[in-house]
Amino acid sequence: CYRAVQQFTYPPMMKVCSGKFSTSALAALGATSLSTDQIHILASIEQTLVSQLVIIPTLYYPVFFAVTGAVQGLTVDQTVTRAKESFVPLMKRNLQFWIPVQFFAFAFVEENLQIPILIVCGLVWTIILSVAAGAAKEAPAVEEEDGLAMDNVVLQEDGAYYTLGDPETEMKNIDVAERLRRLTRTKEEESDKVYK
Repeated sequence: CYRAVQQFTYPPMMKVCSGKFSTSALAALGATSLSTDQIHILASIEQTLVSQLVIIPTLYYPVFFAVTGAVQGLTVDQTVTRAKESFVPLMKRNLQFWIPVQFFAFAFVEENLQIPILIVCGLVWTIILSVAAGAAKEAPAVEEEDGLAMDNVVLQEDGAYYTLGDPETEMKNIDVAERLRRLTRTKEEESDKVYK
């Protein structure tokens, strides 16, 4: 949905942010002559900053949280709470990813190819965003077994497992799930020996 909005918001933004704000600021500081290439770089900086500091927080994230909240079956209050909790960390990641990407696109890619390139990069970003935002509704926690905390690990009947929550703790949770799986196998093997 946002990518369609991008088709309409970027062309006027690129016309308005043509380097005139930066050249005016530099002229006030005493810079008198700038080359066409320098003005183009300043325009690229303006376009990147307007996109990242105005369009993204006011259009992109509200649409993202509304759509993902609806898809995940959240109430409006749950969606707003999730947005409040996730906005700052996601915005930080957004700036780290998009400032270099957009500056490169605005500065070095022909104008008619910028939106297609940004859409492809947007696909990559959507994957990053989805992984970072995680599931809004957590599955029920697996009970503790033999002292192994399983709060963020869901162990399925077939022995497969997956983790929920913070990616930094994911590896620890996977290790716990693997230990639980080994423990379950060991108990099954012991019970098989008893019956043989």
